[in-house]
Amino acid sequence: MDAYDIRKKLIKKIAGENSIIFTPEDRLVRKLSKSLNFTYMVISNDSIFYIVHEAQDDDTIDANDKILTIDPDSELKKIVLGKKILSPEPEKFRNLKAEFIDLTEIFRKPYDDEIQIFKNGASLIDQAFEKFINNIKIGMKEFEIKAEIDYAIMKMGFESFSYPTVVLTGERTSIPLGKTSDRILENGDIIQIDFSPVLNGYEFSMARVIFTELNENTKDLWKKYNKVFEIVSPYLKPGVECNKIDSITRNYIQNLGFSYPHYSGYPLGGFSKPNIYPGSNDYLERNNVFVFSPGLYIKKKFGFRIKRMIHINDDGFETFDKFGE
Repeated sequence: MDAYDIRKKLIKKIAGENSIIFTPEDRLVRKLSKSLNFTYMVISNDSIFYIVHEAQDDDTIDANDKILTIDPDSELKKIVLGKKILSPEPEKFRNLKAEFIDLTEIFRKPYDDEIQIFKNGASLIDQAFEKFINNIKIGMKEFEIKAEIDYAIMKMGFESFSYPTVVLTGERTSIPLGKTSDRILENGDIIQIDFSPVLNGYEFSMARVIFTELNENTKDLWKKYNKVFEIVSPYLKPGVECNKIDSITRNYIQNLGFSYPHYSGYPLGGFSKPNIYPGSNDYLERNNVFVFSPGLYIKKKFGFRIKRMIHINDDGFETFDKFGE
């Protein structure tokens, strides 16, 4: 039984006599179905129905599981008639008076057969990075660099981005969560890039720093910043509290004389755990996948923010992506 079937089975138990409705646009649905060629997916404890518009019909959904119709909305009403309607996005079903259902625990982390998806996706991102970095030239505007990144990523087979790619240059890298502008890249600038491509419904996230020049002062601070990963690495294993990881990370950056106003880490892939921030109640578990992403910012001068994609395994961790200057 693969991850798709396991999750559907768990949701059926939660549904009971009720009906839980998904659409192809729901963030979670790609972790329940390999196909998006349906209008509605309805899960209850006795059945799973795919309601398919005639214009969508193909062989990706078993004929025994689908209702082929020219009017999916009418068929949906027939199926859920007399049942309590639940949805992760109930606003889509106001006419049915749907209620919200929290499926956080079912989508807490990936199953074993999904880990290879992250390894494959990270490899594709690394390949794309190696290609577009050579296309960055002095005199380019930030949005032109963004276009190079997006093109390289999409060319590798990613279907979308979970948020717009961010390119910051020069003093703008000191903005913790900035947005791409028309600033022109100058010699001596630092370039901060941050992008989150989506592959088969799984969200990735990477941030890297590129130097057009590296003077001794910047080089020293860069090495100190990167040492945080060495310091926190022994704690990246099952059972460790995320609050502790955040505290170790944040205290190290503060001892350098800096701080950052965002999480130290957050889930990869569209999963719900773990979140690494002050006061977090999460703890690391086997098969957690997340981004480790502390920052260092010097206001109106420059900043660093590296994201490493982490997988917690039986007794420690592995990184999905390569890392280098």
